[in-house]
Amino acid sequence: MSGYHLDRPRRACRLCGATVNQRVVGRERTLDLGQELVRCGLCGGASLDPDLSAADEARFYEHDYRRLFTAEAAFRHQEAFVASLRLRAIAQWRWARLGGFVPLGGAVLEVGSGYGAFLSEIHRDRPDVPLAAIEPDAHHRAVALGGTKVTFVASPEEAGGPFALIALFHSLEHLRDPAGSLVSLRRLLAPGGILAIEVPDIAAPWSGWQDVHAAHLGYFTGPALDRLCQRVGLRPLEGQTALPGTLWRVLRRCDPQPPLPAPPQEIAALDRHIDRYRHRWRDRLKRRLKTLAVAVLGPQRIGAWQRRRLGPLTDRMLAQAAGSRQRLFGLPVDALTMTEAIDRAETAMRTRQRLRQADINVAKLVAMSGDRLLRADVAGSDMVCVDGMGVLWAARLLGVAIPERITGIDLMDHLLARAGRGGFRPYILGAEATVLDEAVASLRRRYPDLVFAGWHHGYFSPAEEPAVVAAIAASRADCLFVAMPSPAKEAFLARHHAALGVAYVMGVGGSIDVIAGKRWRAPRWMQRAGLEWLARLIQDPRHLGPRYLKSNSLFLGLVIKEWIRLRRGGAEDT
Repeated sequence: MSGYHLDRPRRACRLCGATVNQRVVGRERTLDLGQELVRCGLCGGASLDPDLSAADEARFYEHDYRRLFTAEAAFRHQEAFVASLRLRAIAQWRWARLGGFVPLGGAVLEVGSGYGAFLSEIHRDRPDVPLAAIEPDAHHRAVALGGTKVTFVASPEEAGGPFALIALFHSLEHLRDPAGSLVSLRRLLAPGGILAIEVPDIAAPWSGWQDVHAAHLGYFTGPALDRLCQRVGLRPLEGQTALPGTLWRVLRRCDPQPPLPAPPQEIAALDRHIDRYRHRWRDRLKRRLKTLAVAVLGPQRIGAWQRRRLGPLTDRMLAQAAGSRQRLFGLPVDALTMTEAIDRAETAMRTRQRLRQADINVAKLVAMSGDRLLRADVAGSDMVCVDGMGVLWAARLLGVAIPERITGIDLMDHLLARAGRGGFRPYILGAEATVLDEAVASLRRRYPDLVFAGWHHGYFSPAEEPAVVAAIAASRADCLFVAMPSPAKEAFLARHHAALGVAYVMGVGGSIDVIAGKRWRAPRWMQRAGLEWLARLIQDPRHLGPRYLKSNSLFLGLVIKEWIRLRRGGAEDT
């Protein structure tokens, strides 16, 4: 493509600066200016060399980027376009992973904010968070914002800070100096702040070593990205992605360290991978057919076709990330074992990824049939467990594969044991003040290594609620157990989880009374037989007798109704 000019060749790795053991593994053929993709034998990454001149690079992004890479080409960039790319669904997934790291008053900077979907999702969930962004494309950066207030700046130096979260989603590969950019962004992190990176993975199977992306200047494998981050002083907290073909890193500031060179076997494996895709005739044919189609039909029509094809694929990827979800009585339920639930909770505490856990039993299912707010609060939880043999038996009757019930008191007990060993600090909210004090004393005797972030009784007025939330947020707890009745605990957690700044939260109902010794729990044989309700009934027959009679009768009706609906293949109630 004429009209563009190249700088002088760098002849050095863009990621680590090495000049030896460099191998040409591809060529950019869209602009076709002679740029080569060079694999570095020191860090294991790759770079496009030479660069476009600075003026031509700006012109390329303004005039040709979306015409040449058609997935984002459209006649109109509006909400339907955002939906076709699944931008909001991806933004929700990302924010669910990162929101727990942003405390009250914490600010967020996104580098390369694109159409604004991620910033819009943050504002929807946390309107208290100040938002800033670096996005040179002024024509498209507000498409998905929906009125969200964002401060746009031209460079990290203008961003100010400090920031609790700095995000680079498919931006790092576009930067001329990724190491220098990360150093500048690292300085803007608040104490305890994180930097999140998502980039394409060149070690993933793909069809384009001949189709080197003209806008991608740096190319990463997982180890190459880790070496770059280590060199600039960033250590990974999490690296698991939901989107195949990408690398995901959540990083925190540390002392810079000189990374070890990539071992020879890693470079050899990467070269074999590159060569496998490098000379395939069908890739050359696909590229030429696409070029012809764009010339005949226009980039907007080809882009619409690509989005129709890629949208369902993205849906499947995000659904796979959700993992264990089933549907029971129209509600999302996670088919987990106790061990899996414990591991998820511990991962949330370790990575500071927000996880709100709810449970369902017979009484709650009956209540949800007439309480839309409670139903929404439970359905909106990140993990929903079956607590109660009646629900477990009903699930199996209805063909929903739930491996076991997960009671709140048992899960809480296991998590407190893990917290003691792992150094996590719990907070307990609920129960009467004297009962709560006795429960905390009992837990300290049981788990000598356990350090509490704090505790607070559950008898506070609506006017006092903001102060309670602020106290929990100030405690920097790793997990929160809310010992309130339903629907109060579900409503409290749904309303305040984002502001609490606590990674893992769950409701535990009357568990604190049991821990404090105010009520006794059914023996194991009664629990296994599904008779735990009988033990509670014996302790409080006047209150629980009428309640159990009513709720069990209504629950039986719900089960019969659901069984008939499934037999008829009817639509699911919402």
